[in-house]
Amino acid sequence: MFFLWAVTLSVFSPMLAGQFTALDDPGHLLENPQVISLAPENITAIFRTTVNDTYIPLTILSFAVEHHFFGFHPFAYHLDNLLLHLFVVGVLFSLGRRMGLSALAAGAGSLLFAVHPMHVESVAWVTERKDVLYAFFYMLALHQYWRYLQTGAGRAFAFSVAFGFLSILAKPMALSLPLVLCLFDFFYGRKLSGRWLAEKLVHAAYVIPVAWITAALHQRRLMDNWAEAALTAVWSFVFYIRKFIYPVDLSPLYATPSPVSLENPEILFSVILFAVYAACLARYRGNRWFFFANGFFVASIFFLVRLRTSWGLHEVADRFMYLPSAGFCLLLGLGVERLFLRARANKQATAALVLGLALVFTVLSTQSYRQTQVWENDTTLWAAVIRKGATDRLAYFARGKMYDEKGDQVNAVADYTMAVTLDPKFPRAYNNRGIIYGKQGDYPRAFADFNRALALYPAFAQAYNNRGLIYFYLLEDHLALEDFNKAIELRPRVVSSYVNRARLFGVTGQYRLAAEDFTRALQLEPGNAAIAEERAETYRALEGRKIP
Repeated sequence: MFFLWAVTLSVFSPMLAGQFTALDDPGHLLENPQVISLAPENITAIFRTTVNDTYIPLTILSFAVEHHFFGFHPFAYHLDNLLLHLFVVGVLFSLGRRMGLSALAAGAGSLLFAVHPMHVESVAWVTERKDVLYAFFYMLALHQYWRYLQTGAGRAFAFSVAFGFLSILAKPMALSLPLVLCLFDFFYGRKLSGRWLAEKLVHAAYVIPVAWITAALHQRRLMDNWAEAALTAVWSFVFYIRKFIYPVDLSPLYATPSPVSLENPEILFSVILFAVYAACLARYRGNRWFFFANGFFVASIFFLVRLRTSWGLHEVADRFMYLPSAGFCLLLGLGVERLFLRARANKQATAALVLGLALVFTVLSTQSYRQTQVWENDTTLWAAVIRKGATDRLAYFARGKMYDEKGDQVNAVADYTMAVTLDPKFPRAYNNRGIIYGKQGDYPRAFADFNRALALYPAFAQAYNNRGLIYFYLLEDHLALEDFNKAIELRPRVVSSYVNRARLFGVTGQYRLAAEDFTRALQLEPGNAAIAEERAETYRALEGRKIP
């Protein structure tokens, strides 16, 4: 175990000198009012709200604890991510041993998990605290459940429930836990029974409601063309297997293939690989460990397989493979052990095997070490992304966001413009560029960008909200109200739309309606002092007007 942790620490050591990045760190941490206090009311607010439409209260609470002791010093946050990764590696090793693997097999599998380049994003990116945190509790839940299968101890089952609940509070991906527990039952050779069903219902009883909080905010419309939907699902499924086996050209952003058809070589290649994968499953279905590893992957990645492409940034991502790869790692660890058993009678073969494995792990460790340096700061991050050229429009869009958040509007507009040049059908880039034009008072260009975004994506609530603001500034109150209403209709849980409509009601003297919207905004974001003050001013205005 010491060797595993020592290697992991050396590989990930560059991240300890890293800074925060503009890629979601502001929203989750730096500009999140919920992390600056451990007061009871603030902790309550953490468990009542979402961040970026994702319910991750335990992750946000961990940030709040760190802020309480260390402020916004990035070293503490990076160190805790790394420590959690070490804990996950340790629990995986222990689980492998409990499931019957030798120290060599469990060690090789855990080492692969520890240094695999696809896992760098989950560990080195502060925002992805939710990955290492949920995986830690998830693995503990599996560890305790296996102990329960072995001993029948009710205490072990209770611990599996407790750790599972903590896992789902850290990240919604823990939704897969009941399915993986079923896989553990199969692997153990357990027969179906009423007790078996009751145990799964206990886990589903807390997993599904908590995960639904996030799922309800991310409902996606499927493609009208079911052939395209199927091809997109195959591409996204194969993406993770392909990158795990051959982890090169890794990036924080990946472009979805276009067009989605068999005429696209990337789509065709994915379909061929999927057929090969399905054939392997059929051929080796009788191998318990092969079935377990692939079942673990399918059960835990299933909810992330996309059925449509979109203009979003996170259709696929390295971090989504963090926990789902654990089964593959243990399987490959078992493969290493069997290779040694076959070669043990031949010293030359054994030496060649040791040398080969040392080379493989050295290559993986070196690549992870370099990938960790990519996350040092915004400059290194986006320079690496754009240099790879794999994400084109998405990379320029994301770097434009970084410039925008730093107040560099000139470079932000330049990158957003490059994004829409590379992809004229990229609504979010038009929307974000329109926001900057609006701040600069260039309303004609702002209107043009918002209208273009809405033409491309008629259900784009944020674009309606932003265009409504321009109408508001131009005193076009009726048109502003229409856009704010439409934004709220499309996304009824977005705070800014209620605040903007409340302000419109306020300037037009409709104080009661303004107070109602401010109240709704506070219900969605409890503890927001600025909104509370605006609502108080509205009530004072309402009393001053003596409106009943």
